[in-house]
Amino acid sequence: MYFKPYDAVAAGGDFPLSTAQLHEANVKHRDRHRIVVFTGASEYEVAALMRHELEHVRQQIRLGDSSETLLLVQERTTDVLSDVYGARLGSARLYNLIPMEWDANAAGAAFVASTYGDVAKAVSSGEHAQLFRKTARPGSLEDLGLRSLAFAGTHAPVFRSWDARNGQTVEGLFESWVDDVERSWTVLEGSAEVRGLARASVDASPSDDEIARAVRPPEAWARSYNLLEQAHERALALIR
Repeated sequence: MYFKPYDAVAAGGDFPLSTAQLHEANVKHRDRHRIVVFTGASEYEVAALMRHELEHVRQQIRLGDSSETLLLVQERTTDVLSDVYGARLGSARLYNLIPMEWDANAAGAAFVASTYGDVAKAVSSGEHAQLFRKTARPGSLEDLGLRSLAFAGTHAPVFRSWDARNGQTVEGLFESWVDDVERSWTVLEGSAEVRGLARASVDASPSDDEIARAVRPPEAWARSYNLLEQAHERALALIR
């Protein structure tokens, strides 16, 4: 997990940090970017996790150390995916399409491939398999905001419905990150093609039986994943 400057690091769950480690994170180095990684995995998994989180550092620096935009966009997009698809086993595969996560996974995969070579194949179906699947390098930091807006636009009505619940409009959320956000969002809200692909993605969601029969739960979400990816690509083409 990545913590931007001055955010508090908490122990528990996957992060059984010691008192000394918490002091390092929350007192001695609170003004710095900090990363917490559980090291009980293989060397190359830890390397991929570290590089993944370092990409989030790069994203945050691009926005400014004090900006809350990155976290808010990620949280709101994740909540929308959960609303639309349900928080069911394997559905986290769709989460990996969120541009800031896609880039971080791609960065981790590229780093491991260049450092360890084919050893990554040994964990291609493990707990951190998403860190080793990308063949492309992460996208540009300069258009991450636009790509994130396009992804939000794949389920524009649901994303918009969060305005009232969060006290912040879509435009306000992206205005420091995307030029002419009002025009772009209007285009996304009005695209029947994007809505159709997104609806098809939801309709392709696997049944509980299909998830149970899959070798790995994320595999059952392949059709939904592919259609959502197409919706994102079309949305981005419309506003670029």
